[in-house]
Amino acid sequence: MNLAKNKWIPLTILLVLIVFVFVYLFIFNSNDETERFASEPIAGCVVMNDRGHYEDSVDVVFLAENYNDMGKFVSDSETFRDGFLDVFPYSEYSERFNFFRLESFENLGCEYDGEYEGAVVCDPATVKKKSLSCPADYYIVLVDINGVRNFFDHLRSSAWRGVASLNVADDPLVFPHEFAHLFADLHDEYAWEGGSIFGESPNCDDEFASCPQFEEVRGSECHIGCVNNRHARSVDIGIMRDYWKSSTYGVFNEYLIENVILENSLGNSEIGTVSMSPKRLLAQVPEEVLLIEYECIGADCKISSVLETEGFVQKYIDTLAKDSVMSLDLNDGESYNFDYLNTLYVEGHNVNGEMVADHRIVSKINDFVIVRNPMNDVKIELKDPEGEVLDTYDYVFTSNVPDYVQSLNSQTVEIEDVV
Repeated sequence: MNLAKNKWIPLTILLVLIVFVFVYLFIFNSNDETERFASEPIAGCVVMNDRGHYEDSVDVVFLAENYNDMGKFVSDSETFRDGFLDVFPYSEYSERFNFFRLESFENLGCEYDGEYEGAVVCDPATVKKKSLSCPADYYIVLVDINGVRNFFDHLRSSAWRGVASLNVADDPLVFPHEFAHLFADLHDEYAWEGGSIFGESPNCDDEFASCPQFEEVRGSECHIGCVNNRHARSVDIGIMRDYWKSSTYGVFNEYLIENVILENSLGNSEIGTVSMSPKRLLAQVPEEVLLIEYECIGADCKISSVLETEGFVQKYIDTLAKDSVMSLDLNDGESYNFDYLNTLYVEGHNVNGEMVADHRIVSKINDFVIVRNPMNDVKIELKDPEGEVLDTYDYVFTSNVPDYVQSLNSQTVEIEDVV
């Protein structure tokens, strides 16, 4: 009997070893670089690239619009991220960017066609509400055009107020094109009838005969045509002129974008430590925040609501825009700046492969600022660029943080009033 029992010992040991290896690979070894499959039942914010240090990084989140296949959205987000990081100067500073993906299908308040003549424009307030589970400075809505309408093969993309809405049937270089509008306030470098530059442009020189603005960077050129023929651009054909024909910005625009990256982020060596998080987990956890909604009609701005929730504080990115910014001040000493740039960029190629663009100032705005919850009663002041108070709100701390997914409803910005 003992001999009969002993002959099973090697098999038992082998089975134990197999179980141990299985447990190690699938549980303990969770820090590998393999992204999870969309079929895994974990909804919400998914890490694509995350070193943590959100206040010292540029944080980008992808969202899905008009998708019915999560696997396609996952694949598209990776394609657009990789294409973005192949472009200089992002390729040189990839360690300063974090990427996330919101794996859920939400109503993002996107409008198609209408006054935008075959373009998609998503509501920044709705997009930001739905993205609270992800750290985000910029929100990239990937739009799947399948089943929308046939002529949307040439659906134009848009960018405004931190949100880019991208037609995924277009070249992935539409992402760095629209991102440069948001991140560095670069203008389009082609001219069209009625094209206007609102304020000053860092990449369009109004002294178009000599282009002194571009002399700072060796190798810059001077070509007439930048939004209109009263301005010049620094490169003949670059991403901001036609991303179907060029995969680079040109040396002057690269210099501008590089300065914004350096101004708003730190490298790994500057931080000193690098957070290495499991692929399924954020390097940092959400905190209690206030979602402050404001509405503007022209220069008349009011605080419309303040909601307690959980999320990540919105960081102000110092772009190259010379336009002024608004601010929110809390009487506990906290202050938050944010862009007051109401320029909507809409562009893409028509059926003939020609760039078709439209820049406009939107007069009616509904948006959010996400700030750290002071955890006590404070007065919130909305101020104009000169520091004059536009509106105040007396916030009473309740410590009752609601589920933002259930408590916040989609709201479409009314943007038909254009001046």
